[in-house]
Amino acid sequence: MKEKTKISEDTKISEDTKISEDTKISEDTKISEDTKISEDTKISEDTKISEDTKISEEISKLRSNIAKIEEIVSKANTTKGNKRNLLKEAKEGKFLPKSEIKKFSTDIGNFDKIAMDKDLIKKAKSKLIRLELEMALKEYTTLQDEYAKTYSEIESQITSRF
Repeated sequence: MKEKTKISEDTKISEDTKISEDTKISEDTKISEDTKISEDTKISEDTKISEDTKISEEISKLRSNIAKIEEIVSKANTTKGNKRNLLKEAKEGKFLPKSEIKKFSTDIGNFDKIAMDKDLIKKAKSKLIRLELEMALKEYTTLQDEYAKTYSEIESQITSRF
């Protein structure tokens, strides 16, 4: 009978070892899957950061260009106003011949083209607002993801037995 018990104990040890090895393999698989998920997440985060950086750079460049064009338009308006006043004075005082006055009037018309170009600025500001809203939405989505992950972890810790 002792032999039977010994064999039974050996079998039990063997089964325990097998279970332990299975558990180890299962844990290794889990670690491998976690690593893969972590790598995928890292790649996804890197892509997200790259896209965010591109959008931020585009926003910055667009702001700079809007400021430049607004400055140009402002200078054109100022110059146009000054030229109009000088032209008016030249007409009233008959300081210049009509041909020169006509030439300067044409020049003022050219300034009008720049001074009146509000459409491009409006489109640029529209694009800027769209990009800023897109960045805000991405930031919110990231925060929402972090919140959900942390929430789940806390919930898991609360419900665990240890």
